[in-house]
Amino acid sequence: MVKNQKNRLLIILVTGIVFSLISGFILLQLSEIPFGFLFQASLYLFAAALIFVLSLTAVFCFRAERHWLTWVGLVPVLLAVIVLLLTIIINTDYRILYFQALPPTPTKAEWIEDLHYLADQMAEKHKDLFALVDSSKWRETVGEIENRIPRLSDSQIEMELFRLTALPNDAHTFPFIMFPCFDLHSFPFKIYGFPDGWYIVDAGRGYKEFIGARILKIGSENIKDIYKKYPILLATENESSRKERFTYMIVMPEWLDYHKIIDDIDKADFTLQKKSGEQIVVSVPSVKFFPHFLWSNDFAIDNDQPPVFTNYREDWYRFEHLKKGNALYIQFNQSVNQPGRETLDAFVQRLKDFAGDYEFERCIIDIRNNDGGDRMYDELLRFLRDTEKINRRGGLFVLIGRRTFSAAVMFATQLQLQTKTIFIGEPTGQGPVFFGGPYLVELPHSRLVFSVSTHLTVAGLPFDDRKTLYPDIAVNFTIDDFMEDRDPVLETALSYQLSSDTSLLISENILEKYTGRYLLSPAQVMDVERKNSSLQILLTDFIPGSDLRFLSDLYPETGNSFKTDLAGAFIRFPEGTYIQSPHLVLDWMGKEKILERAPENYVLAFELFSQGDIEGGCQAIRQQPESHLSLYPYLERVLNSMGYVHLRQDDPESAIKIFRLNVHLFPESSNVYDSLGEGYMVNNQINPAIENYRKSLELNPDNRNAVRVLEILKK
Repeated sequence: MVKNQKNRLLIILVTGIVFSLISGFILLQLSEIPFGFLFQASLYLFAAALIFVLSLTAVFCFRAERHWLTWVGLVPVLLAVIVLLLTIIINTDYRILYFQALPPTPTKAEWIEDLHYLADQMAEKHKDLFALVDSSKWRETVGEIENRIPRLSDSQIEMELFRLTALPNDAHTFPFIMFPCFDLHSFPFKIYGFPDGWYIVDAGRGYKEFIGARILKIGSENIKDIYKKYPILLATENESSRKERFTYMIVMPEWLDYHKIIDDIDKADFTLQKKSGEQIVVSVPSVKFFPHFLWSNDFAIDNDQPPVFTNYREDWYRFEHLKKGNALYIQFNQSVNQPGRETLDAFVQRLKDFAGDYEFERCIIDIRNNDGGDRMYDELLRFLRDTEKINRRGGLFVLIGRRTFSAAVMFATQLQLQTKTIFIGEPTGQGPVFFGGPYLVELPHSRLVFSVSTHLTVAGLPFDDRKTLYPDIAVNFTIDDFMEDRDPVLETALSYQLSSDTSLLISENILEKYTGRYLLSPAQVMDVERKNSSLQILLTDFIPGSDLRFLSDLYPETGNSFKTDLAGAFIRFPEGTYIQSPHLVLDWMGKEKILERAPENYVLAFELFSQGDIEGGCQAIRQQPESHLSLYPYLERVLNSMGYVHLRQDDPESAIKIFRLNVHLFPESSNVYDSLGEGYMVNNQINPAIENYRKSLELNPDNRNAVRVLEILKK
């Protein structure tokens, strides 16, 4: 009897295990679209099956003859309780997992405190905030929002905070909607703006039939009017960025409700035009925003998917040889090391090996899906710049688009300045000069998180104020291209043929006349050098890792006017019977800079450093400190890094000279005294080391390193 009972329980347990495996498999298949009735049903079925199996396992343990199994039975009981709690939490409000408590419900007074905290943090962390927005307008907006808060719902207050962060038009300052602290919703569509309108390019379960349909209206408003009339509340710096970020807001019912485009965040009417031309009105319920964000951004998709999708690609960097066009095709999708994969530097080494072993006619770098990361592209940049079979006219192409952003724009800018690249596609989502270094601010009561920029990034030349990088060859991506799986941007790069060179020849005396060194500033020069029977320019400051570098051949249009490898940049020399040209004119995107010829044997401070003349470099900066300080706000960091390079090379005396220069330039910085103290310590000069560590500690009492080292030195 007992044996039969055990057999029946065992059969039930096996059945439960099989059912849990089946329901788990179904849940896994449906997780690619983690919302809707089917996904919820499969989640609950899997949770129920798992709880059943764990509970039955516990029963077996409790009925076992061996007493120690009774204690083992507590484990499945505990796991069953955890699964049950997680299921209840996900069904109730998944934000509980984020907050590790019930989500906060601020009062109106607390919302007002959050508003002022956000405003104060933006003013404190964003050092150039009031260069972007007038301070009186800022205060007026904060006061206006404060007065409105008592009459608004929580979701409308969130939109007002969105509006505040969008005011400076700084694309790195925005609500951090990728965190599930926001109680937002979304309609289950992915939208893309094609030249002739806004289309659905993907849809949640139950709406797949509408992929390829054009959106005409939301509610009673025409979508074109919505795009033109309403601020999207996610900061954008150019039209490409606005198109990209509009796709997030147009499916966010809270934003639509804020602008009174719809009157119910739970559903909205979409007027669609099918490919057949038929117009229909579909009432679409909203889903929770966070699962929608995972579906449309975080879940990795195949690398060959078109750039209409904002998801991460499976490979963040990869290359292949394309037979058509005999091309080396490189996808650079994220400017960071991919977890669990080879590093970017190791990837570049594989590229070098391939380039050395195989022949190809052209190299294509695709950064249309790259929305940034860190500055980890230096090795890739050097490989492309210094490989002659790649860096030549008609041999290097970069595919850019509206999602090319942040660090990817920095990379593209350097390619444009240092190589003979041809840009193909559409304008980028940012320009070479932008605010970055985002700092995350969590509000004290609502605990919403916002990103705030902390410093200015100058990815190119100091006067390059472009808001976007424009393609040399503009190529539109149409809805027909998407539906028929065509990539006209890549096709253009594969079929490009360089036109014949019609440049003029330059006489020998002209070559000698123009060759020389010209000053952009006391710390930045343009060298005009001979390259066989032509000319080449190099604009640089010799600072290690500096983005100030423009390298180009010169292509004569007339006897004194030259094109460069960068469209929109020209060099012009003055006419006259000079033995040596007294200056040159750099025409940069329509703006002219006059660079006077440098005195004979003129050498920059950092050029002297690069030649090993440490004393000479320090002296040159001491003679013109204001010029270097105004040109390089990060000069302290650069000098400090250089000093530590010499320390690592077992050259403490050179390091001390550089550290002493840093102390001279930045006498109020605790860090420069700390570094100088370390230099003296490595050089066995104990008393000066103690003196500088004490000064560092005086300026920064929290410098624990100084406390620790001083204790060692005193002994």
